[in-house]
Amino acid sequence: MFEKKEISDLVNKLLETNGMSTMPLIDLDLLLKSEGIKLFKFSKSEWKDKNFPDASAILLKSGNEKIIIINEQAHKLEEDKIFTIAHEIGHFFLHTTEEKPYVLCRHGQSGDKEKEDEADYFAACLLMPEKIFKELVNKVEIPSVKVFAKIFGVSETTTRKRFSELNIFCVD
Repeated sequence: MFEKKEISDLVNKLLETNGMSTMPLIDLDLLLKSEGIKLFKFSKSEWKDKNFPDASAILLKSGNEKIIIINEQAHKLEEDKIFTIAHEIGHFFLHTTEEKPYVLCRHGQSGDKEKEDEADYFAACLLMPEKIFKELVNKVEIPSVKVFAKIFGVSETTTRKRFSELNIFCVD
């Protein structure tokens, strides 16, 4: 189990290492490449052809091989896809070990709630870094969920939760 501060510190170090600590919109493709994580996206028919389980994403790790496979049909909005990718990156950094090379995040099932919550928090920290988020909050009179969701390229629900996590007042 990780404390939120540990997760936040890990994300900040990851962003700093990859030269992304001052960017409001994180380049996930660049981050994936620099961390050696391969990303594959499959349509509904491709997903079924591969006989993948009913999941929104699959995470594979074996030795140095790191792969995220996204079920595009499970994500109606681009923001949801982005969050899922960041969530899976969180699993790589928080939960994969040599002893457990394969992790599957099932769509619509709780799985290990603690690990899922940690990966969600990692994704929020990655996509909406606290320092940048707070700097932007300080530049506006009353922060808006809709505006911040657009700035960070995430859903309004994710943005609202981030405001709450950081104890910042906002309006819808």
